[in-house]
Amino acid sequence: QMEYFEKWCADLFQNPGRKTTIAMLLRSSLMGVGKSLLGEVLRDIVGKTHSSRIGLKDLVHHFNSLLGDKVLLQVDEVNDFRKEHESKLNELVTDETCVVTLKGRDSLTVANYARLFLTANGVAPMSLNEHNRRWYVMEPSLTVEDEEGEWSHWVGNVVAKTLRSPDGLRFLR
Repeated sequence: QMEYFEKWCADLFQNPGRKTTIAMLLRSSLMGVGKSLLGEVLRDIVGKTHSSRIGLKDLVHHFNSLLGDKVLLQVDEVNDFRKEHESKLNELVTDETCVVTLKGRDSLTVANYARLFLTANGVAPMSLNEHNRRWYVMEPSLTVEDEEGEWSHWVGNVVAKTLRSPDGLRFLR
């Protein structure tokens, strides 16, 4: 599972202009174990111009200026996923273009290079059937002890602070 995710991440940087047809869903019922932080690290490496952290409602909203020129879109807490979101998300995962609509302006059709990275705490945040070909679901093997113990403390107080510092970001790049 981890090897595929590493290859997916590597391709994000090795081939940013290539559209992939698989989105990542990182799911764990545990909180504070670094799901969102992992997305933040990827976004920091990609840079603010070509990545964004948005809510699920913003992703499927009619006015979607955040989608233009993005290589990585992070959507956290997709626990309120609804059936009406499914077709829009599937389009974003596979379509070569997307329509960007700004308030008070004409819509634009732009190349869609965005790769989706979603996180969820719910046990079943979205419905996927056995023929699913767009979503890769990762479930880290963390325990309640990890959430309450040293792991969570280390992620929140050491890793996050280090990576958010100028030296930490330089190290990643």
